[in-house]
Amino acid sequence: MILLAGAAGTLGGAVARALKREDLKFIAIDVNADKLKTIEGLAEKTAVCDMSKKESLSGILKGVKTVISTVGLQRESENVTYMDVDYQGNKNLLDEAKAQGAEQFIYVSALATKEDAPRKVHQAKWLMECALRDSGMNYTIFRPSGFMTDYIWYFGKEMKSKDTFEILGTGEMKVQPIHIDDLGTCIAKAVENKKAYNKAFPVGGPEQMTLNQILEFYQEFFNRNVHIVRTPLEEAEKRGMPKDFLLRMKTDSVCDITDVKNTFGLKFRSLKDCVKEVDWSKV
Repeated sequence: MILLAGAAGTLGGAVARALKREDLKFIAIDVNADKLKTIEGLAEKTAVCDMSKKESLSGILKGVKTVISTVGLQRESENVTYMDVDYQGNKNLLDEAKAQGAEQFIYVSALATKEDAPRKVHQAKWLMECALRDSGMNYTIFRPSGFMTDYIWYFGKEMKSKDTFEILGTGEMKVQPIHIDDLGTCIAKAVENKKAYNKAFPVGGPEQMTLNQILEFYQEFFNRNVHIVRTPLEEAEKRGMPKDFLLRMKTDSVCDITDVKNTFGLKFRSLKDCVKEVDWSKV
């Protein structure tokens, strides 16, 4: 049996669908009871669980061989931090998995995660990666560069409907977003896959583009002349943009995907192809 944590999130849902396609039975847990109902037909069982509280995990992992965690905080608040969720919540899950005899832990981290990472989210994820490596369990780590959903449902929607689009920085930052279903398929194919044991996979889409190139593509695709406003990061910081987010805009988010493609035998979809598949009349 597999346990999927964070199952009600966007990535969690993609993993749930991929597990179903692979005919793999799983238990789905999430802190959001309402959203969890949307995948009830895919999972063998669902359970509301707050991983920040160890007692919430009691009994849930009995008989589970593989644990998958897509759990991560999108943005910190006064009450909840990356350390609370990305590290401690996942660490609680890891501890319970070990106690119950699970054999594999698949964890979704992020591309820039490393020991000396400047962003707090990556610092928290690094601690979780270290805990996994020290756990004695078979682990598989995925470090996605970013998801196409941001570049389709925000960039695309704005470029289709607005006359002005604001971008932070010069626009020369390079990105390599992956389709969320492609990552979901990778994760499902990593289950009990010895080729994926004790490895960390950088993962992204098949093309690297600057933000300016993405905007140029949308201008041509929609045949629109949208005015692009490039706001310096220093000015954005003065306006109150979170510093942790602005740090993200200072570094390219690209990677070599040779290893992940060879291991799982997949062909990833490009952003341009995915944009062309959208029914924009309904957006």
